[in-house]
Amino acid sequence: MPRSKQPSPLPVATAANLDATDSLIQLTRAVGEHFRLDVLKLLARESYAVSELCRILQIPQPALSHHLKVLFAAGLLSRRREGTSLFYRRVLRHTHHPELVANLFNSIDALPPSPEQQEHVDAVHELRRVRGVKFFTENADSLAEQRTRICDPSTYAEAADELLATMPGPRQNALEVGPGEGQLLSLLAERFDQVLGIDSAAQMLEQAAKGAGHRKNVRLALQDVAQLDDTPSFDAVAAAMVLHHQPSPQLFFRHAHRLLTNTGHLVIVDLCPHTQEWVRKTCGDFWLGFEPDQLSDWGKACGFKLTASQYLSQNNGFQLQLHAFTKEQAQ
Repeated sequence: MPRSKQPSPLPVATAANLDATDSLIQLTRAVGEHFRLDVLKLLARESYAVSELCRILQIPQPALSHHLKVLFAAGLLSRRREGTSLFYRRVLRHTHHPELVANLFNSIDALPPSPEQQEHVDAVHELRRVRGVKFFTENADSLAEQRTRICDPSTYAEAADELLATMPGPRQNALEVGPGEGQLLSLLAERFDQVLGIDSAAQMLEQAAKGAGHRKNVRLALQDVAQLDDTPSFDAVAAAMVLHHQPSPQLFFRHAHRLLTNTGHLVIVDLCPHTQEWVRKTCGDFWLGFEPDQLSDWGKACGFKLTASQYLSQNNGFQLQLHAFTKEQAQ
C-alpha cells in the first residue's frame, strides 16, 4: 500500500513574526476610528502642538491625548518636544508595514478636507504668523548680533549663491523671502536682472536696505509670501534661515512652487535639528531645525525635485543644511 502523505509541519512562531502580527493588529485598530483618521490627515506633512490640535479638532485635551497615544503606539505618528510643547507629525515610513501604511496615507489624503477644520487650521497659522511679526518688529536691531552666535550670514549666503550659480535656466527675476541684513540679496543682484526682497516686518526691511539698498536692481516690499500674486514670475526663490520662523514650513513650499516659473529653482538654508532653546527667546525661532528628509519630503509633495544638498558645521553646536530644488513640470 502507498504510504500516506505526511501533513506539512505548522510554521514555527518567531519573535519577528509575532512582532509583525501584533504590529498589524495594532495598526488596523488604530486607524479604525473616524476621529483618528482626521488626525492622520491633519498631520500629513504639518506638525502641530497638542494645544493646536485641540483647537483645530475642537476636542478636549484628555480625549485628544488618548487618540494620539493610540496612533503613536501603532507607529503612525512621530513626536518631538519644542520648548514646553509636544509636537506631532505623521511618520515618513512605517517600521513594519511601510507599503501598507503608504497606501493607507494616500487614501486618507484623498479624502476631502472639512471646511470647518480648514478654518481652524488657518486660524492657528495666523496666530503663529502674528507672533513672528511681533517678535521681529520689536527685536530687529538686536537680531544681527544674535544670529552671528549661530552662523555668520555671509557663510551661508555665499554657499547659497554657489548653488544658484550652478542652476540652468533664465536669470531674469529672483525672490528672497526674509532677506535679513541683505548679504544674499546683494549676491542675487549680481546674478539676476531683477531681485525682490520681502518681509512681514518693516523694521527687518530697514536692515536689508542697509545691506543691499544701493543695488539699482533690488526692490524691497513689506509683504508676506502668501500675499504675492499667483502668477509664476520668478526664476529663483531663496529662503535663508527663514523656514524655522514660518507658521507652516510645508505651506511655504507650496507658495514657492506657485511663484516659480517652469523649471524654476528654490534654495533653502536652515538649521538641522538641535535642542538649543535660547534661540526661541533671542532669535524668535518657532522650530528647532528640521530633519533633511523632512525638507525633501515637503518639497516632493509640493512638486519639487531635490537637486543638490550641502551641510555646514558651525560653532555652538549648530549645523546648517542647504538644499536646492527644481520645480518639476506638470505631466
